[in-house]
Amino acid sequence: MNNSMLNSSDPKYRRKAPGIYMILCLINDYRYIGESSNISGRLASHKSYLRRNIHPSKNLQKDWNMFGEHYFDFVILYIGEDWKLREKRLQTETFLISQNLEKCYNILQSFEHRIGVLNPFFQKKHSEKTKQLLSLARKGIPNDQLGRKISIDGQIFPSIAEASKNLGHSRRLIRERVNSVDFPDWKDLSDF
Repeated sequence: MNNSMLNSSDPKYRRKAPGIYMILCLINDYRYIGESSNISGRLASHKSYLRRNIHPSKNLQKDWNMFGEHYFDFVILYIGEDWKLREKRLQTETFLISQNLEKCYNILQSFEHRIGVLNPFFQKKHSEKTKQLLSLARKGIPNDQLGRKISIDGQIFPSIAEASKNLGHSRRLIRERVNSVDFPDWKDLSDF
């Protein structure tokens, strides 16, 4: 892993610095490009998903499994305070992906979709009264009980977080499979 910038004494390379990174397969020159407000944490997360065989990018996971960890380089492309604004990171990330589509593990999403413009609650806030009502409704309920109740292969979990903890799958993977018709044994029970 190319970590030299993360360990630099220069303050702009602090461990939790924002920026843009790339995971590069040294065998086929394919790459996964991403952005984060915490580059070191995000790269550690990618590595953990790949090692546990649960990375959301199926093609990246397939190549990781086929070639092995030592044939992948984790590269920081941009890092520092100049990259604090998420919109700037997303625009640059989207540009880099679009310039490398033929060699990219990423599936390109529109910029508007990624920043939430299509979400009906985008740039809206709950009123103080609504926040108080939501807080009251959750009082006394443990956090792991607040999520969607789900069933995975007949085993029932009170939340996606609890299923992730017990099964070692990422929350994203669980969410995708629960919402997919391709996994009939992964069900959302929150409506029952």
